Amino acid sequence: MRFLLISVLFTASALTIDAERLYAQPPIQQKPPVIPPRNPSPPTYAQVVKQNVVLTTPKARQAEFLPQNLTFIVSVRNLKSNSVDPVVKVSKSEKPGVYETLGKTETIDNNGNPDFLKVFWFMWKKGTQQKLKFEVRDVDNFRRDDPLGQIEVDLDDYVLKGEKLNVTLQNGTGSMLIQKTTPVKFRLYARGLPNADTIGQSDPYVEVYWSIGSNGKKVKFAQTSVIENNENPDWNETLEFANYIKNTDMVIFISIKSCIMYRYI
Repeated sequence: MRFLLISVLFTASALTIDAERLYAQPPIQQKPPVIPPRNPSPPTYAQVVKQNVVLTTPKARQAEFLPQNLTFIVSVRNLKSNSVDPVVKVSKSEKPGVYETLGKTETIDNNGNPDFLKVFWFMWKKGTQQKLKFEVRDVDNFRRDDPLGQIEVDLDDYVLKGEKLNVTLQNGTGSMLIQKTTPVKFRLYARGLPNADTIGQSDPYVEVYWSIGSNGKKVKFAQTSVIENNENPDWNETLEFANYIKNTDMVIFISIKSCIMYRYI
């Protein structure tokens, strides 16, 4: 493979525009204010009944309890040692005392303050007593993993607090931060790429990375397909950045490369 270009950079503020454009609810049409007459007459009985019916319609009550998709990541602080290899197992409960595995994070070696990259997805239904349980463990390849602490979170309480919750670990030391992410979807195209192949045109593809700040560690999260013999490619696949958190110093790096294609006769 041959590097062509590493020049396109989007800041978190640019992503904020994309996130709002793709995920925000359509704007509500504001009606002009109604100026009441100087001596308004009292409402009739029919008007009062109609108003009450509108406010208590089953459809209005049902809209309040529609399921909502939650996406979140977890971080842990002040574990007992910096030599532990932590992983977090997440379980969901939709019936009291009954838990099912939702997933687990990646393992981070030798870190007492890990920021996990794994994004969790869960369908929240208000008022149904849903809970999530988070278990932090120290991974050991030769024996049983050691527990480092756990917490249980009521999802109604989590959403009420703005989908950002910092909780002290039970049966261990330290705390856990659970916070909302806003997935961003996008597509890419390029124009006027230089010809990097000795025969024919370039065969470009894109690798996409993110980091905290311009000098932070870059994490690859997406890669497009290869488009052969094209210096003005349009990649039709939709890419997704699931870790995006609004109002943070996140930076996206886009690296365009050319794939060396070997053709045999």
